[in-house]
Amino acid sequence: MKVNDFVTKAEAVYKMQTMYQLGKFLNSKSGSSYLADCSGLVKGILWGYPENGKYASNSVPDINANTIISKCSLVSTDFTNIKKGEVVWMNEHIGIYVGDGHVIEATAAWDNKVMKTNLANINGTGCTHSRKWIKHGFLPYVDYNESQTIQFVYTGVSLVDYLESIGVDSSFTNRAKLASANGISPYSGTAAQNTALLNKLRGTSNVVVNETRTVYYKKYTGTSVSLVDILKALGVDSSYTNRVKIAKANGITGYNGSRVQNSQLVNLAKSGKLKVA
Repeated sequence: MKVNDFVTKAEAVYKMQTMYQLGKFLNSKSGSSYLADCSGLVKGILWGYPENGKYASNSVPDINANTIISKCSLVSTDFTNIKKGEVVWMNEHIGIYVGDGHVIEATAAWDNKVMKTNLANINGTGCTHSRKWIKHGFLPYVDYNESQTIQFVYTGVSLVDYLESIGVDSSFTNRAKLASANGISPYSGTAAQNTALLNKLRGTSNVVVNETRTVYYKKYTGTSVSLVDILKALGVDSSYTNRVKIAKANGITGYNGSRVQNSQLVNLAKSGKLKVA
């Protein structure tokens, strides 16, 4: 599922009549209310509920909140640059970050339903209730390789340091592209241009940039040398069809399941550099 589809579906479920119930995943109702618990909200959306769902489909296993976060990539306790569509986690509870400082979660606290709450880690506002989470990460079942509009906040004075701090290419070539996209042209890298671009990128002029972030599967730390077994251990669809997609995403075209090709993918998985298909 594409990240924007994932978030859009979460927003749609939030607007439905819902009720919190342990063990449910939007697969049934009580009266007119769809039922879900916290992990059930995440799984139910990925399984296609409440419209045309199928249990444990789309290579998404039936796992709880703690196991979900253990399978995520780029898990972090720093919420400064959290991206739309990541899951947020605390012990035995999980939610979906939908942007603008807000989380959608199914919770027995407060209103006992699927709710939108403020992400207190970054001082999110606008909702009645706020919650501080412990970790966030990228689901292995969601395709995050889409451009997302993100407004960065930065208080430093170096354009290069700022770009590097948020994982964006700081080369002159890329700075020229960013400058052009933000109305600074022709870009020559002068102090005045860098200052103007930095001010725009960090939000003082309400100018945003598009960033495409490459996401990797969680690093495999076991001892297996079987690509199929490794993918299964990571909770990833190990079918031949999906391995073809994974191979292509990682620069291996014409995948036929050869030992050499599988070894390349195994090495990437063990180094934490296996790109999400």
